[in-house]
Amino acid sequence: AEFWDMHALFETSMPAFRYITDQSVKALNQIDHLWTKLGEGPLVTMDAGPNVHLLFAQNRPELTTTFVDQLKSQGFLFLS
Repeated sequence: AEFWDMHALFETSMPAFRYITDQSVKALNQIDHLWTKLGEGPLVTMDAGPNVHLLFAQNRPELTTTFVDQLKSQGFLFLS
């Protein structure tokens, strides 16, 4: 909720500006879909720009693999 609040603040400032992109929103929607499907997932946050960050528990490498593979298959780029 905090990163959504931050990005909403950007859009309501004077002058308004926007860092979040359509691709960011698509990634967030896909992550939400996977969370719902699997019943669990990473912590999700964003920086002040368009970058979505996923934080995975170290004791669940199979969950990390599932999310990364699914998101890569949708064309999302991962940097570690």
